Amino acid sequence: MSLSSPERALLQDVVGTMIPADAALDREVTLPIAAEQAPGDVLAHQIDRLTPFAPDDIYWGWRHLRRDSERLVLRLVVIPRDTLRRLLNTL
Repeated sequence: MSLSSPERALLQDVVGTMIPADAALDREVTLPIAAEQAPGDVLAHQIDRLTPFAPDDIYWGWRHLRRDSERLVLRLVVIPRDTLRRLLNTL
């Protein structure tokens, strides 16, 4: 399940402040520059290949890191739904 921009920003803030590093998958993803117009759509289509999780079992978000004339580099953050639910219940 892809997050909206505000949800993605919130997840990035939460990941950066309260989620232990081993609870989330955080990785760089390189896409062809043609994906620049809709990188979230491209990631959604490839999420099962980019992560070890089933798409329905995770929340995920991304942010733009850099680009050149041929490539777009993104930061993909993925957390299993159960893990996030458990962490939020401890607040």
